[in-house]
Amino acid sequence: MDHEFSPSAEIRAFDGRKLQGLEVTITCQHTNDKNSDQYVSLEKIPGYDFLHASGWAGQVLGEKDEKLKRKIVSCYLMQATNGGRSDRRHYNTYWAYFNDERKDRWSGKEAMGVMGAVLGLSGDDHRADVVLEFEDFTLESSAWDFERPQEWYSEIHKDKPVFRFVDGFYENAEKAVNAFRQKNHDDIFGERYFPVLVFPVSTPRDKVNGIIWRPKVTSDPILVGDFVVYGTRCKPHEYQEVIEGTYEAGGKVPIGVEWSW
Repeated sequence: MDHEFSPSAEIRAFDGRKLQGLEVTITCQHTNDKNSDQYVSLEKIPGYDFLHASGWAGQVLGEKDEKLKRKIVSCYLMQATNGGRSDRRHYNTYWAYFNDERKDRWSGKEAMGVMGAVLGLSGDDHRADVVLEFEDFTLESSAWDFERPQEWYSEIHKDKPVFRFVDGFYENAEKAVNAFRQKNHDDIFGERYFPVLVFPVSTPRDKVNGIIWRPKVTSDPILVGDFVVYGTRCKPHEYQEVIEGTYEAGGKVPIGVEWSW
């Protein structure tokens, strides 16, 4: 099976206009210290299980755990808030938001590395917030599943010389583990290891997913020819399990390559 990039097909097909007029259930949760504002959460909508909206209602709507019925007046996407928003326009669909203009802006920041993040405007172009408007309040939710297409990340990095793997791969997990055991890098969080994991695109998705969640941090996938590549940042107790799992799944670790992109 060829590699499938995230997010899911359901999210890519999202159109907020289809939710207009739909009655949904909202659960009241805690209030603030002044009992003037209440946190609420949207319960799962059949066919829209990926839509996890929650936030402050701006008023108290009911007792804790009370369930309310509300009709959606409108639903749209906005730039994910991060220190504010540099783009406050409303977008009806996933692809209207993740358009060519946003791709170019995000790609420019990504190419600059850390400086791109430092010098970038407020707001996150690689994510979208889902906004649900009801008659008496609005929910703006950080919808973590609404992220930029992973293939954008792959397109930026896939042609870099590091992915030519000129020194080949460790013959087995034991040799790879021993190589990393002899070197480590300290970052601001302490001792860390950065093995790169390479899987054939035919590797079953569940096997890959069973490994890439184990490191402290894992990069988005990069499609390089017939392989899918992940960079990892592992704590000392993680890297051996990650490397061994990679070889058990049919993957391998390149010699002399660490996550540095």
